[in-house]
Amino acid sequence: MMTRWLPWIALLLTAAIVASVLVGVWYKARRRAEPWVRAVEVLAPGVTQRVENFERRKFEGNRLVWEVRAEEAEYSEEKKEAKIREVSARWVMDDGRALALQGASGSLRLSADFRKIEELWLRGDVTLSWAGYRLQVEAAEYRGQANQIRAPGRVVMSGPGLRVEGQGLTVDVARERLSLGGRVEMSIVPGEIEEGFSHDSL
Repeated sequence: MMTRWLPWIALLLTAAIVASVLVGVWYKARRRAEPWVRAVEVLAPGVTQRVENFERRKFEGNRLVWEVRAEEAEYSEEKKEAKIREVSARWVMDDGRALALQGASGSLRLSADFRKIEELWLRGDVTLSWAGYRLQVEAAEYRGQANQIRAPGRVVMSGPGLRVEGQGLTVDVARERLSLGGRVEMSIVPGEIEEGFSHDSL
């Protein structure tokens, strides 16, 4: 009697396994195609919401374009803005190199569809890392419309064989260009400066 049902049982088990695999594939594809689903769920309408291990990313195909991480975020529905703590942001270029920005605290404003960084403000031990060089500033602001990072006040840039101090900083993310506002002092150690560095990028 049992033998007669074995083919049916095997068929049902096979169907269940196939369905489970398909659901898994669909879920992963949905996460990749719609990386903003979690963002919409977390930032649902409400007065204030607190989120730990806050993460937002944008992909173009399989390539990461930018990401923002914070240990904690407090989102205000009224202001459409998140206050963030222990923040790191990263913009990835076409060749895979990344420009990184870190700060103790700040605020973040995303577009309505969560696909763009409208504005990002950082303050407190703010550092910018690029091509092996490190820049220290008092505060920094990223504006998505211009795709630029700006930092008022004193700027100290250091790296292999190079130290630059100046007043005011502008980084054009798309063009990969860095400009100092004024009062620039530069110290170079020949032979130690990183190969491929050029003052044209400043």
